[in-house]
Amino acid sequence: MKINYLARLAAVVSIRVDSRLDPAVETTTLDNGLAVTTVALPHLHTAVCALFVKVGARFEVPSDNGLSHFTEHMLFRGTDRYPTSLALNTAVERLGSTLHAETGRDYTLFQLALEPELVAPAIEVLGELLSRPRFSDIELERELILEELNEDYDEEGVEINADDIARGLAFEDHPLGQRIIGPRANVERFSLDGHRVVGSQAPHQTVTPDPQGAGRNLGRHQGDDPARQAEVGGPPVNGDDGPRPGRAQHFSGTDADLEPDPGADAGHELVR
Repeated sequence: MKINYLARLAAVVSIRVDSRLDPAVETTTLDNGLAVTTVALPHLHTAVCALFVKVGARFEVPSDNGLSHFTEHMLFRGTDRYPTSLALNTAVERLGSTLHAETGRDYTLFQLALEPELVAPAIEVLGELLSRPRFSDIELERELILEELNEDYDEEGVEINADDIARGLAFEDHPLGQRIIGPRANVERFSLDGHRVVGSQAPHQTVTPDPQGAGRNLGRHQGDDPARQAEVGGPPVNGDDGPRPGRAQHFSGTDADLEPDPGADAGHELVR
């Protein structure tokens, strides 16, 4: 009985996994330092272009907590080529897609899903979004974020977001215990001044279905100028928490820096 059981188990283990369940993954690095990961799924009729930026709540200090989320919102306000939120969303909808974005604790994501033959213009839109943002209508976007923040509290001002409460109790003063949206005081304080985004870090990785085509397009739209190269890093490994406050991180194509925190009370500025 035991021998028959082991034989059947061996037969199950030796079954070859369908390539659709275990696709080939390839990562290349462009001259400007941007890592491009491609996952070939030829049986699908859609492609996903996803830009991951290594910036989130765990890389913030209390005085600028929420700035990653605030910056993500501001990127929807338009670019040099698409100067309004309407123009930007119209350009995306003409590709048959919608612009999805989210801020997490370890990364921020910008994503487009569309027909495979439209990957090149999709990468162009993502490159425009990240390298030439206008950061207009800040007060309008601030009000939207404050409304979003209100959803985490009841009518008496008591926090009811169970996930944020649990993380705060589990991690206490560690950056992982910080809320992604940040405290109200920070959201009300972030401002525009000059041509820098204080608080953002470098794009880490873009996921597309075509290694060669994606590399050529990303090199063109993310910029190869050595003076504007991104400092690119992977997710934290072996206890490394990644970028930390006080270390300058350069945002490819935007002339944007994360400057050292001059002090908890000095305030941080969201800058174009």
